[in-house]
Amino acid sequence: MQVKKTAILGGTFNPVHKGHIYLSQLIIRNTDYSRLLFIPVNKPSHKIEKMAISAEHRISMLKMAIQEIASVNDNTELVLDDCEINRGGLSFSLDTVNYVYNTYSIEGKLGFIIGDDLVAGLENWYNWDILKGKVTFLIAKREFSLLEDHWLPDGISYKYLENAVKEISSSTLRMKIMKGEDVSEFLPVSVYEYIKENRLYNS
Repeated sequence: MQVKKTAILGGTFNPVHKGHIYLSQLIIRNTDYSRLLFIPVNKPSHKIEKMAISAEHRISMLKMAIQEIASVNDNTELVLDDCEINRGGLSFSLDTVNYVYNTYSIEGKLGFIIGDDLVAGLENWYNWDILKGKVTFLIAKREFSLLEDHWLPDGISYKYLENAVKEISSSTLRMKIMKGEDVSEFLPVSVYEYIKENRLYNS
């Protein structure tokens, strides 16, 4: 396996949406990471989220989204890895990070993409003191237009991403679909059609 600078984009992807695609393309175009791993969560350890659909549906939609990203990208290796779903139980970031180091040939530190809404709680993550030494946090703006270094825990490696704040979230989309609202502008065409065909998130 070729040694590559690698970053992880994790999440429930419930459903995957254009915000995820935008963030992926930002990493591809504006950083030197040459492998991007998409890792769907089994059960989030840091928040409560009811999984309204099966892991198989989430994986199918994520495959479609990755195909869309790959269609306009030639240089970055895009990989869907379902290690957390296969592992079962709660999804702890350190377990996944260790798995990635043991499975892939990584150049330097592994990149770990998070939104700024998670920064305040980082020190409460499972085995935080070990995790923070293993990754570089790639921090995307979700709630703030300006991020400041003094908000960050001590001793971490990090990089701020220069992204626009997208007013879109999976939880909001699920609610809109349950209410019968049109969400086509927020989703890849293939994902939107898949949700309609399989009647996902209907109340």
